[in-house]
Amino acid sequence: MSSKSEVSKIFKDARTDFRKANQAALNRSFKSAFSQTSKFIRQTYNIKKSDLDSLAVKVPATINNPYAKIIISHKAIQASKFTPIVQGWGGTRFREKLGNSKFVPHAFILKLKGVDSSGGDYTHTGITFARYVSGHGKNRKYKWKTVWGPSGEQLLGSKISLDYMDNCFDEIFPKEFAAASDHFIK
Repeated sequence: MSSKSEVSKIFKDARTDFRKANQAALNRSFKSAFSQTSKFIRQTYNIKKSDLDSLAVKVPATINNPYAKIIISHKAIQASKFTPIVQGWGGTRFREKLGNSKFVPHAFILKLKGVDSSGGDYTHTGITFARYVSGHGKNRKYKWKTVWGPSGEQLLGSKISLDYMDNCFDEIFPKEFAAASDHFIK
């Protein structure tokens, strides 16, 4: 007959195996649901996957913390990230949504230079236009403005996107948990 310590060890191992299976299933389901939601958003908005993924930080589940979460940036996306961009005589046109283009009068495509948070220099292409600030004649002063599109919260944090991600997760999780249980639970 088994002793009490052997039985408690079996239950402890089973609990650890269950937690490992749960963690693996959560992380795989979360990754897959986010990927499908990204595809869903890109069916409407004309943006690269890498630009959309850079708006979110995915925090995976651990054994002790069985929750996966996503932190969505509130920063707006530059209009130049939405391709294609066409510069014409009267301004610049870019396609934010598929089948629907925006026209920005008096705007042009410009390589902008700046300093990032770590102190290094960077350049990026932006759609820019000048705003009159003050002065007359030769002394006119302008302020350069960059054209922005929707923010990460508007794309990834919208009710439609979150509902879609939730439905994808609910559909994927049982399959992933079954596969993880077969792998981890002996």
